[in-house]
Amino acid sequence: MKKLTVNEIIKNEGVMLHKNKINLIVAPAGSGKTYYIFNTLLQGEKAIYLCDTSNLTDMILKDEEIKQEVRSTNVNVHEIKWRDVFVLPNCVIMTYAKFFYEKDKPEYADIKTIVCDEIHNLYKYKDKFDNEESTHYTEVIENIMSRAKQGVQVVGFTATHERIKREMNGLLPNDDSKVTNVFNGSWNVINLSNRTDIKCLRENFVSAFNDITQINYWFARTNLFKYGKKCLIYTDRVTTAKETEAYLNETFRNINTIALWSTNNKDNPMNKEQFRVRESILTTGIIPEEYNVLIINGAYETGINVLDEDVEIVIVNNSTSDTIIQARSRVRKDIELLMYRVPRAVQSDYPVIAVPTEYLDRKLTTPEKKELIKLLDLRDSNKRLLGWGNFTKVLLFNNYAVKDGRIYINMKRERVSEITDKLKVRD
Repeated sequence: MKKLTVNEIIKNEGVMLHKNKINLIVAPAGSGKTYYIFNTLLQGEKAIYLCDTSNLTDMILKDEEIKQEVRSTNVNVHEIKWRDVFVLPNCVIMTYAKFFYEKDKPEYADIKTIVCDEIHNLYKYKDKFDNEESTHYTEVIENIMSRAKQGVQVVGFTATHERIKREMNGLLPNDDSKVTNVFNGSWNVINLSNRTDIKCLRENFVSAFNDITQINYWFARTNLFKYGKKCLIYTDRVTTAKETEAYLNETFRNINTIALWSTNNKDNPMNKEQFRVRESILTTGIIPEEYNVLIINGAYETGINVLDEDVEIVIVNNSTSDTIIQARSRVRKDIELLMYRVPRAVQSDYPVIAVPTEYLDRKLTTPEKKELIKLLDLRDSNKRLLGWGNFTKVLLFNNYAVKDGRIYINMKRERVSEITDKLKVRD
């Protein structure tokens, strides 16, 4: 089955945008939302492109394909420093935060189209930052809705729309996995994420973990770096990012790690090398070759695109589904392995293990399986060695894949199992 992009689906199937409403397009990462925006949606009329972070602003300004699609500009992109407002032909790009200060200016009175990228974060920012003394994001939301009611075409984009559901007066059910298009007086939801034929990013394996401190165990086991592959790690806190970076660089001789966080963090200002790496990612999407592990924090949950073909593992130190999706989506390619933290309430007590190499990638007979369990000395609460079923759960928790089957041995059909290490990248 051919996988379709957002642009192909909307154009070929005649999907209609509504006037006097906010049109919300829900589509997975890697489905071509940006291409649709700059090739189809923005047709030369005066527009505003709103985004959640300065990283996304910078990425748009430095994306060669986007610059060509909007007929380029005479600005020397390599001389651009951080900005939260920038003008492309007929399209002003700015953050939601900046729009609060710009929204009432005369030059924005005749806007025809407003694009709200990563629109879910606009509502999350309202929840996080607005209070009795400051209602900046609430006022931005009200301004956008008011413009929509007055005929301005407003189109929001997101891959994670759970937060926005609360603004729709029950339009979307809790389980909207079968909803494709629904609308009311204020919203028109076009949910493409439920389609099986839409292009999206994929992972060969998905696994969960309890604690980021287990990272030393994963990295000691994987052959990822032997083959020149790379890893992206997402964690919320700057302190965790710094601690993880220091630990990896001190512990592993074959790993060179660098961490990035907000350019506006006054307590932890980034150095020149961090800015150089950030510039490389924003400009080319490539992690510089001297680094094989990049750590980012919440400032980069959205707004950057890592295009580096060598990245094969993404580790998300967060248990929130929206964050897992957004952080994984920073790597704009299919990957071998996605790992994320499970909520504390459902964390398991399974032990951390390493299966000896001689038991991997071959069919193990029943005696060999018992031998392995005994070797690892895995026992239940009654001090008895685990059975194969319970041992399989331990293997799955530790990022091993298990394939059970039957083969003939000495003319007799025997049960066998093959253990594969998901942390190892195959040739």
